[in-house]
Amino acid sequence: MSSGVSTASFGFDLSHQKCVNAMMGRDENSEDDYEEQNNQAKRVTEELRRATQLLRRYRELKQTRLYRLLHKIKPITGSLMPTNILRMDKNYHRVYLIWSPLMAVMHKIDTEPRIGEVGAKITASDLNTAYTSFLLTLSGFAAHSLGFEEEAPNLFIRKSDAAYVRNNIQSNLIQIEVGQEVDYHITVSGQIYSPLEAGTADGCFFFDGQAIHWHQKLTDSEIENFARKLKTRESRGEQQAVEARKYRALRQAMTEENASKQAPHHIILIVPVLTALDDQSQVRFVDEMKSKVAELKEHYHANVASICMPLCRPNEQAVTDYGYSSSGDIAFFPVSMYDINSYRRLRLMLLRFITEMEQDRCPCCGEQMIQDKNGGYVCYHCDNLQVINTICSKCGSSYKYLSYGLSAEIRQKMCHELDKKDATDESRFFRQDSLFQYKNIVPMHVDPNRVSPVCPFCASED
Repeated sequence: MSSGVSTASFGFDLSHQKCVNAMMGRDENSEDDYEEQNNQAKRVTEELRRATQLLRRYRELKQTRLYRLLHKIKPITGSLMPTNILRMDKNYHRVYLIWSPLMAVMHKIDTEPRIGEVGAKITASDLNTAYTSFLLTLSGFAAHSLGFEEEAPNLFIRKSDAAYVRNNIQSNLIQIEVGQEVDYHITVSGQIYSPLEAGTADGCFFFDGQAIHWHQKLTDSEIENFARKLKTRESRGEQQAVEARKYRALRQAMTEENASKQAPHHIILIVPVLTALDDQSQVRFVDEMKSKVAELKEHYHANVASICMPLCRPNEQAVTDYGYSSSGDIAFFPVSMYDINSYRRLRLMLLRFITEMEQDRCPCCGEQMIQDKNGGYVCYHCDNLQVINTICSKCGSSYKYLSYGLSAEIRQKMCHELDKKDATDESRFFRQDSLFQYKNIVPMHVDPNRVSPVCPFCASED
């Protein structure tokens, strides 16, 4: 590795850099601290303004004639008689179809005790579902912290570099797809018709009047659901045959276009595991989970599988592993609502694969990076973040890592933090986690002179 390349730190984003500087004894009245406090005050003011507007709108809606009338009406319950108008009319028929299951659900809600009430039963399945939902929400927040905005349910887009993150739950497992948008499109002409009006969008689809566009690799079901919009339930005879031909032509054209381009994407498989480890179960737990999750990883074609645990006690801390290549791409780490670093551990997973996809774009913000004289890339939007390509001197593997400049004083204090041997200090794991472990896409080693990467393939220090 070139000695001219700065390796003075690893993956701090701007906000974390300021936090670290503050922890290491920076002046509380520094210009950066003042700027941060000023920005926080502006954000609070803006949120208060929005909350005031929403409260005013809520009060206005409560004064409407519709609300006053409906507020006095008693809830309507019971079954509906299947009259001809309910069974045959296209509008009333929908009411009839939804009424019975809706009443069944409402009855269940009214009669069953809620979780936390006397008589409520909390099963392992309930807990697992709740924890999976928590992980799904946290992964969305992790994407948001990297500049992604939610465009549709569980679909996050970063417009600066056309990257996307799509989350999906299947069998209580979370699949996170990290990819880059590609302009898929089919021209509407001849036998190809659009179910959308010109200038309108539906989810990830947009019709500009000439072509239907989408930007992510579609699944077969997504293509099927969109093409079906050309078919109507009420059509009969020749009209039904025409709609079927349009549907088949659109589905075939979308399938061919979807297969014609290879958009870069990676899959992260999140495996929630409700466990509380003890001293005797740590090794057995890791061995058993690696065996089981390796099969799931292969089944879902995942690049890495992350086993997430809801507790962060010393026993869970002891098995923490961020799943670099030398670990078989299987990660173990705690994700708890009581630990602020939890979402950052999920963000680390996203950052690894975003960095693999990007060439001259910053993985943290998506903005254009500038290539330096040593062949690395620098982002001036993220406090001079560097993305550096290097080759392991031992195994010859090529990999990337992130770097920032830190002073010798900061490096010395980081070394002091690592050298603490007090095993009874419960906060030691969190201090090290905050300062070191989740800050980079590869392992790092720190000494007073430099912070250097550790090869993720052979675990040797460069």
